[in-house]
Amino acid sequence: MNDFRIAEAFINAFYSPRVSDKSDSIELACLMKQKLNIKNNLEKYLNFHHSQSQKIFKNIEEATNLSFPQLYIETIRKHITFGTYQLKQCYGYLAEHFKKNGRFKSKITEQNIPEENDKILLSEIHSRHSNNVVYKVFVKYVPNSNNYDTLEWICSCKSGRRTVGCCTHVASVIIT
Repeated sequence: MNDFRIAEAFINAFYSPRVSDKSDSIELACLMKQKLNIKNNLEKYLNFHHSQSQKIFKNIEEATNLSFPQLYIETIRKHITFGTYQLKQCYGYLAEHFKKNGRFKSKITEQNIPEENDKILLSEIHSRHSNNVVYKVFVKYVPNSNNYDTLEWICSCKSGRRTVGCCTHVASVIIT
């Protein structure tokens, strides 16, 4: 047992963490606390319109006005993923999908959501761990706006319903 403690001491002393966000960890923690009590309105909307959800989406190739927000990686890291982990992981998903067919299977709402000026992007992402599993990622956004505060998301994976941060699947869709 002492050998393990010695090895752990060496690792802690001489190796840096694989992923480090120490430089702005206090700022990220404050931003995360601000989002703690935010409700996921997209989930409510999708649950309410579940019966007609297939009717409101069309293939993204047919869309005339996509206008998805173009965000800087640093903005995504600070305000959406709250760190680098999902960003580093999403490159694996992107590489896998672009290697297979060049893009995600995506759909978009035909018209803006009533009472709002928003659209919803639906993407299907295959799991990297199981070929049979496909996750559905919904991202609600305001067309022609590069404001990260207007984005809402939900994913069918285990951690995809959170509002503080996002899963790797959502990060993959937002980053493309």
